[in-house]
Amino acid sequence: MSKIGQKIKTFRLKARKTQGELAEVLGISVPAFSKIENGITDVNSARIIQLAILFKVNAGAFFEETDDQRDETERKQELLLKQQQATISELQGKLITCFEEKDELQKRIRETEAEVVKH
Repeated sequence: MSKIGQKIKTFRLKARKTQGELAEVLGISVPAFSKIENGITDVNSARIIQLAILFKVNAGAFFEETDDQRDETERKQELLLKQQQATISELQGKLITCFEEKDELQKRIRETEAEVVKH
């Protein structure tokens, strides 16, 4: 469901209207209205203005995020940040291991070279 479709549904339910009632006022079929609410059909600006008038809201209200949507966005961002931090920590650990292995290999090379020089 699109964000605009969600808003339309929220406003419709708040107004205690059925899809059929609004579809009739807008001059469209119930399936067409359902597709708008479910985000299957995009809503043009003229339709948004019609809906804003019907719901007695500013047309911009269809584009504003609700507190719940902002909270969900923040939760997703926090989760992504934690995942990125975990990935960074894992990569840092691998990098440290690589440097330790490199140092160990250089030590073995020096020891091998020293053995070769002795013989």
